[in-house]
Amino acid sequence: MLAPMSVKSLEVPEPIRRRLFHLRVLSGTETEPVLSGSEVRNTMRLLDTPLGDVVWAFLANGDNRTLRLDPRLSLIPSYTKEAHDAGMPRGLVCLGRIPDRYYFGMPPSGAYVHLYPIDDDDERQLPLAQWLDEQIAIITEALHESDDDDIKGRAFQTITADDLAAFEPGVEMAEDDSRKVTHKKFGEGEILRELEGGAKLEIRFEDGQVRTLLARFVEGPGAA
Repeated sequence: MLAPMSVKSLEVPEPIRRRLFHLRVLSGTETEPVLSGSEVRNTMRLLDTPLGDVVWAFLANGDNRTLRLDPRLSLIPSYTKEAHDAGMPRGLVCLGRIPDRYYFGMPPSGAYVHLYPIDDDDERQLPLAQWLDEQIAIITEALHESDDDDIKGRAFQTITADDLAAFEPGVEMAEDDSRKVTHKKFGEGEILRELEGGAKLEIRFEDGQVRTLLARFVEGPGAA
């Protein structure tokens, strides 16, 4: 029997959350903005780089149709190797390719977007919020020109505070992923919360103290 699942919310600044949600509205995306915990951990293992919550939220958003990316987690390590071999700065992770134009890179923090040209385009780097605003403007203009009233209506849809509050990008985890871990110094503990896509763990140890540690410093099913 499959273990029940719980979702760990990703910590994303409100301005970025609003922009991500706006893109979902414009694209008509209805999938849950939730990533598989096992896929997240496997991607970080292959990259050997912990990614921040903003990057995971971007990938969980599910509006790749409008962003013209194919941001499947399983492809990110190979995209990143390919982009680095092509000359993209090594400190960046490549989340996908904008067809025939750019490798789409971000630093692990997700603070900015780095567009590294595949062919003859100019290299660009700009804050994530600014890049999202550009995409929102492009998509909105395209919707205005649609002959389908339902599609055109997305451009005028109001985003309420309740809508935004209900939008919670997250990472899905099995309950028995088990919340139990062991640390060489602090002994056994229980995971209370995952941070940065699972790269860090907030753990309550047997002495009652809650500590935040890098996941690689503990052992057990919950740290897998």
